[in-house]
Amino acid sequence: MELLLGGAVLLTLLFAFCNGFHDTSTTVVNAVQSRALTPRWALVVVTLFNFIGALLGQGIADRIGSGIVEMPEQAAIVLVMLICALAAAVLWNIVTYVAALPMSSTHALIGGLLGSGFVFGSVVHPEVLVTGVIGPLLLSPLLAFLLALVLTRLVSRLVSAVEPKKLFARTRGVQAVSTSALGLAHGIQDAQKSAAVMMIALTAYSTGAHALAEQPPTSWPVRVTIAAVLALGTWYGGWRITRTLGEKVARIDPVQRVVADTGSNALLFLAAFVFRAPISLTFTVGSAIFGAAVAGHRPIRLRYAAPVVICWLISAPASALLAAGMALAARAAL
Repeated sequence: MELLLGGAVLLTLLFAFCNGFHDTSTTVVNAVQSRALTPRWALVVVTLFNFIGALLGQGIADRIGSGIVEMPEQAAIVLVMLICALAAAVLWNIVTYVAALPMSSTHALIGGLLGSGFVFGSVVHPEVLVTGVIGPLLLSPLLAFLLALVLTRLVSRLVSAVEPKKLFARTRGVQAVSTSALGLAHGIQDAQKSAAVMMIALTAYSTGAHALAEQPPTSWPVRVTIAAVLALGTWYGGWRITRTLGEKVARIDPVQRVVADTGSNALLFLAAFVFRAPISLTFTVGSAIFGAAVAGHRPIRLRYAAPVVICWLISAPASALLAAGMALAARAAL
């Protein structure tokens, strides 16, 4: 049991690190591309606010924990199930980063939990899954696209008389604030998911699986640990995906970038604090960039946009299949 607990905890920390590492590009892309912040200062700002945001909230953790699947009755099976789900999510993170594709760690984790849970006979709550998890994850990119499209057209009309050079200079301060808010939103959204998994593992080990009828509240030691690891991953994050979203898919001007981030922030905070629903920062920001590009009559390069959309659609199923395969192997070995 100790080895299983250690494996689950280490993989949770690795998942949190990969989450921060993978999503750095998405969080800072508009600030860096618009030159509102230098890459170094963008990292400093986002890392700081990631850590602060990771200390806030519990509602999303409840959704990820007991809200999706009922955990098995045996503590050892719970830990094995978590290990398979986390390993699949981490692997998918690595694969998509190497391919320079923006990917949702949330999609990967939920897919992993469903895949491994299916193998071990966990009961899925379809109503909660559809309305509280799958619905928001699928709808948020569409809403981000539409919101950015409408806001970009509105703002473009309001500032049409301002000289572009002066306008772009004035937007840099707004962009810096918006990027800080994105870092905060990312911490609030994504840290709770890792914290929920770690609390399930610790509770199953210490008190038994019978205590998992409801998601255990996140303890402060777990909260701070996840916050630190997520922030560390953000600090060391790579830039491969920045080029995908910032240059290859579509090139938009600084005003459009501010609008994209502002719309994304509105959706992320609304989802976290009002609906307590997990949504993907990566695909929310990416879709907002698409919406701003369409509104600004900027071409979207399908050669690069199509793989991003495909990745959005297959991340959860791919992680589910990976986790199910690992779970089948683990079940055969038990």
